[in-house]
Amino acid sequence: MEGETHEWGNGRVGEREMVRDMIHDGNIYPFLKACAGFAGYDFDESDWTAVFYGIKKTSVELDERYEYEFSGVHTLKMWLSWEPEGGVIVVRAESDPEIELKVAAAMQIMYDWTIETDRSLRSAAP
Repeated sequence: MEGETHEWGNGRVGEREMVRDMIHDGNIYPFLKACAGFAGYDFDESDWTAVFYGIKKTSVELDERYEYEFSGVHTLKMWLSWEPEGGVIVVRAESDPEIELKVAAAMQIMYDWTIETDRSLRSAAP
């Protein structure tokens, strides 16, 4: 698990499109917990702390993203970019096709609904 800030690419890895959509920023913690579970990875406090601080350095407007990888039974790479004014996070994900389908479904749920949680990017600390 290594987090880095990057500029957005063209959305393609090899010859295949990545999964890309938006979620409400308040849903980031449950979204990441679910996606890590899809990959067979245990998302813990150190992961949350890394993402919490890493994503705050990003900008949708400036095409900057934070990259994080879950390496469990499957590998799931995610690129996250926060738009605090709009209250959304743009998410790109790459994994095996069956994992990407689950991530895409989770993205839709996390955009359409608000999950109540005490974990928020708007907090001063994770």
